[in-house]
Amino acid sequence: MQDQEANSHQLNKWEIVKIQLAAQALSNLLFGLSLVLIVTKFVGFSTEALVKLTVLYLSIYGLVFIPYFLILPLIFLRPVMKVLDELNQGAQVEEERVKEAVKLLVELPLRIALIICPSVIVGFFIGVLSLRAGLIPEFMPSIQVLSVVTMAVGFVVSVEHALLNNVFLYNYFRSIIAFLVSKYPQILHERLEIKRHALFSKVFFVIFFSMAAGVISLASFFLTQIAINYPEALAKSVVYSAIVMLLCVFYVFIVATTFTRSIVEPLKKLISWSRDITKGNLNKKISIVTDDEFTEVAEHFNEMVRKLKREQNLITAERNKLAVVLSGIVDGVLALNQEYEIVVFNDAAIEITGWSLEEVIGGKVDDFFEIYGEDGNRVWSNSYCSSAISPSDDKVVFRKFDLKLVTKNQETRYINLMGAMVKEVVASDVACLLTFHDVTEKRELDRMKLDFVAMAAHELRTPITSIMGYLSVLDEEIGNDLEKEYKLFLSRALSSCKKLVALMENLLSITKIEKGEMGLHKEFVNWEELIGEHIEEFMPVAEDKNLKLNFIEAIEKIPSIEIDPLRIGEILNNLLSNALAYTRKGEVTVWCEYDRERNVVITHIKDTGQGISKNNQGHLFEKFYRIAGPLEEGSKGTGLGLYIAKSIVEMHGGKIWVDSELGKGATFSFSLLCS
Repeated sequence: MQDQEANSHQLNKWEIVKIQLAAQALSNLLFGLSLVLIVTKFVGFSTEALVKLTVLYLSIYGLVFIPYFLILPLIFLRPVMKVLDELNQGAQVEEERVKEAVKLLVELPLRIALIICPSVIVGFFIGVLSLRAGLIPEFMPSIQVLSVVTMAVGFVVSVEHALLNNVFLYNYFRSIIAFLVSKYPQILHERLEIKRHALFSKVFFVIFFSMAAGVISLASFFLTQIAINYPEALAKSVVYSAIVMLLCVFYVFIVATTFTRSIVEPLKKLISWSRDITKGNLNKKISIVTDDEFTEVAEHFNEMVRKLKREQNLITAERNKLAVVLSGIVDGVLALNQEYEIVVFNDAAIEITGWSLEEVIGGKVDDFFEIYGEDGNRVWSNSYCSSAISPSDDKVVFRKFDLKLVTKNQETRYINLMGAMVKEVVASDVACLLTFHDVTEKRELDRMKLDFVAMAAHELRTPITSIMGYLSVLDEEIGNDLEKEYKLFLSRALSSCKKLVALMENLLSITKIEKGEMGLHKEFVNWEELIGEHIEEFMPVAEDKNLKLNFIEAIEKIPSIEIDPLRIGEILNNLLSNALAYTRKGEVTVWCEYDRERNVVITHIKDTGQGISKNNQGHLFEKFYRIAGPLEEGSKGTGLGLYIAKSIVEMHGGKIWVDSELGKGATFSFSLLCS
């Protein structure tokens, strides 16, 4: 609750009225009512007349000034009150409205002071008219003197009231201004269009008018006494008093100017020195020798500059280190500010993109970087460096691989792009860091590898097929006539040829998958019938190993699905052969189920083999991955089958996974979308 009150501010119009009443009362006590009462007392008016005068004065005060003070805040401060109410309710306010509110609060005290000055004079003029109209008969014999004194006092009170009101109101508005700036600190960096008044003028007028008010009040008092006691000497007294007042005002002017300059001159030195510091001249020191706080301020400023210089040297050293590090990085590195302008561009980025440092620094990143995704759509800067994100910590917000980058020379390069947001945006002028790794050569090398594998597979498949054909003919024609030992040799040679043919087919399948050339010839099939056909093919293998191969029909009817029967058959053959190969005793169970909510058919193949460890499960569907240890003895495969199975399943829009524990067998499952 306390935190909420501390974070909310209200502009109370009654507080402003109190401030203005306090300024009016203070100026009246100093130079107004007290002087009039003293003068009237010397004239010899009765207590009844003084009471009437006081009632008249308070009536004018209550009827004119209090309503006036109440109306002024309502007229001027309505926009500020509305902004504060919205902020206190947690609403978002346009920055322009907040800026106008701050500007109004800064300029308003002077506006009100300038309005109040003639208003107070008008109020005293109403009082003079009331006296001259005979409202208080006791004052009529001395009405000329009282009129002059009242108007003089009115002028003094109006000036003092305006000065005091200006100071009091500005101090009251200061906390409101600080609150608004804390909510929108950026408005300080946007040069608020506020008319500034020199400190010299402010201090000078406060001193000058305060002392002049005292001189005028004393002159009015003495002239009143002379007019009453020595009326024949009034004319000369006015002339002499005017001369004395002019001399006093001249003296006040000199004193106010000298005193004000003694305050302002050290401040001017501080301002001039701070401008040099702002320009980067940290070698300059300020020297102010006075007998007041300015000397201490100057010493603290000089110490601050010494610390800034040390910090600047450290920052320069760190920047040089960073430049050396960035120049040695083989990946391209960019830094962007909040407007997506490039502020850092390392040597690797220059080499990869073809753009020079002079061309890109300060420019929009989208003007130089043409990046396209796998779908051919352009990737814009607001996706990898979003200004909508305000991180509390530095964090990666974008990571994409194999993106196309069009260089300055219109060449296409492939990159892996990563974007990270920086939390110290304002302090560092860096909103986002981009790093991109050029994988063009790697992709070209992979393509060359695939081309070589495809060529080798094609070239080897023909002679191996021929060898396997000749061996098959020999086995059929003379196999029964051969001795047992030679028949074994022939059988092993034929088996090895079959494995080589299967390897060649797998390699060709991988090259097609990697190049995106593997096509699917889909058709609607009865899923359970297709599974049953493949299970029948593996029944002899299961019987040879004394294993049970079971197929459990689904409880809910499986709908027809649109698949490529040849490719899906490869998956079933691979999973069934693996399950039988890695199971020494027990059984292999196959079942499927229909997930109506996701509209997928899920097929499970469970064995009672040795199981697969958690560490190996994460790599099981990678190319050429073979499990080391006892499981490796169960089969001499190439580690390509599961990778191909995973690729084919994903081409059908499905997923494949495994659940297993060591010693408890394994269950391979894959899902296929229904039409």
